[in-house]
Amino acid sequence: MKIQLLITLIALIQLLIACQPVPSNGPAPESSDDNYQQLLAGQFGDYQQANANRPLRFPQDHGAHPDFRMEWWYVTANLADQQGNWYGVQWTLFRSGLDGPKSLGDKRQVYMAHAALSWPGGHHAMQKYARAGTGQAGVTNPPFNAWLDHWQLRSANHESWLPLAMTAADEAFSFDLTLDSDKPLVLQGEQGFSVKNTQGSGSYYYSHPYLQVSGQLNIDGESIAVTGQAWLDREWSSQFLLPSQQGWDWLALHLDDGDKIMVYQLRGQQLDSADTVKWLSWFDAKGNRRLLTRDFELRPLATAEVANRDVPQRWLVHYGDKLAIEAAAKQANQWMDLDYPYWEGPVDISGSHSGIGYMEMTGYPLQQID
Repeated sequence: MKIQLLITLIALIQLLIACQPVPSNGPAPESSDDNYQQLLAGQFGDYQQANANRPLRFPQDHGAHPDFRMEWWYVTANLADQQGNWYGVQWTLFRSGLDGPKSLGDKRQVYMAHAALSWPGGHHAMQKYARAGTGQAGVTNPPFNAWLDHWQLRSANHESWLPLAMTAADEAFSFDLTLDSDKPLVLQGEQGFSVKNTQGSGSYYYSHPYLQVSGQLNIDGESIAVTGQAWLDREWSSQFLLPSQQGWDWLALHLDDGDKIMVYQLRGQQLDSADTVKWLSWFDAKGNRRLLTRDFELRPLATAEVANRDVPQRWLVHYGDKLAIEAAAKQANQWMDLDYPYWEGPVDISGSHSGIGYMEMTGYPLQQID
């Protein structure tokens, strides 16, 4: 479950409802936090609603779900080169459905892609937009292929979903990575249905947190061989936020013992308000779920001024006597300075467990100028 989906939908829907051409690299039309909040909290069109009665099916659910209003394919990767320098990679494709009858087919589907590279002292974010039905963007399955222009996340062969090839590039930055695993994907929430608010609506949600990565990065003309770990999230829904929910904080954590932990909260007007919904899911090194709970502490310990916002940089995650960790940003400069900005980047884990991971945060307002 990711912030970009929220931000994505407004840009694409406004572009496509107006039937304007969509340049692949933006910019999107002007919008506001209120606009995308209304979009995510609203219901329109003849789209289906996610519920707990539909079992997830594979490999079918790797593909698109045009009967639902919103969807994304989302990968974050913690990488290192041969000298031990760290890098972070993000790749995301969002699909958004427009209002209108099903007879419009692909014409009521639009896409936005985000990609980013992070390294010590540097961060570079990229974006693209496209209308469905033009060949410029789409998702096919099987074999699985999600693309926008030459940015791709696709099955490397026709026999299975894994391994995946993942690419993105602009003039000076690119990555070409292979993702593979011998462990299973995992279902989030209750057997793949994830409740997102106090009214019980939510999304279908699964992850593959056990992906091993190898490949090449290109940063300002320098080619860098890297290896590491990746986390893939897949989610689709038609409505899951309440108007009173203001933003979220999300952590995907790779522990050194092989376990994987996902933590997120959808914040209400105040962090401890009744509309705040949070979840912690913990999977062991073999893919078995150890824990699913809302009864844990997630609290910011330190903040920094980033893009004229006061953004948390270190979080406490605490659950009884089993988990007491801090997740600290590797650097504050992880701001996704795109048409719809947010913070996302690699973190280090310390405390009762050690490891690495990725963090995403949205909904932190601009500071007021006296």
